[in-house]
Amino acid sequence: MNRYYKSEELGFLLLIIELHKEQNKLLFLLDPWKTGLKDYDYFDYPINELKGKLGLDKLVITEIDNNQAIHILRQNYAISINLDITIDKSLKNILTKLKVFDYEYTGELYTCFNCEEGQLNDNQIKEIVKIAKEDLQNNLINTDKETQYYFICSKCESEVQK
Repeated sequence: MNRYYKSEELGFLLLIIELHKEQNKLLFLLDPWKTGLKDYDYFDYPINELKGKLGLDKLVITEIDNNQAIHILRQNYAISINLDITIDKSLKNILTKLKVFDYEYTGELYTCFNCEEGQLNDNQIKEIVKIAKEDLQNNLINTDKETQYYFICSKCESEVQK
């Protein structure tokens, strides 16, 4: 059975899948707060060594279950498709093998940046999509000119105001 891990870093999300029948691990770089699926690769060394190679020694990585991992991948796929980002055939094949498409994703495209669970309102989601499309169109993604923002749900907002 595969094992699944995710990072706890705000700004990006690493999802690591330890493939049961292979010696490899599969690494996904995700941006669930803007563009969804960013990149993926295979590696065959321990996760702590990966953190060192990426210069992320202090990155907290926790184990998650299969359902959480598939939900994360499906959400990020939905974000990318909504932004008209082309997903290459190889990545689609990987997602198919992982059974990411075995259910319809019905969640929101984006969730609260703070608690990662709360729902954002329609205006916030429209603004994120608008900003993401502008940054994509102007080739600003992964540059120092990329638009930075932080949207939170009403529950987190009320806690901030206390």
